[in-house]
Amino acid sequence: MAKSTKGAKRIKAAAALWVPGTREEVIEGIRLLGDAQRELVRAETEMNDTIGDIT
Repeated sequence: MAKSTKGAKRIKAAAALWVPGTREEVIEGIRLLGDAQRELVRAETEMNDTIGDIT
């Protein structure tokens, strides 16, 4: 027995926010992602050190 799709709403995926157009933009995007990841690791390490000092 087939399900009725009448009245069912379809949710579309969000559009991409940034799509690189050139090789240089790809390289820059990868660099920015790496910078953000390193900053996140630094913040995580700092938080863990602070927790270690408290306990």
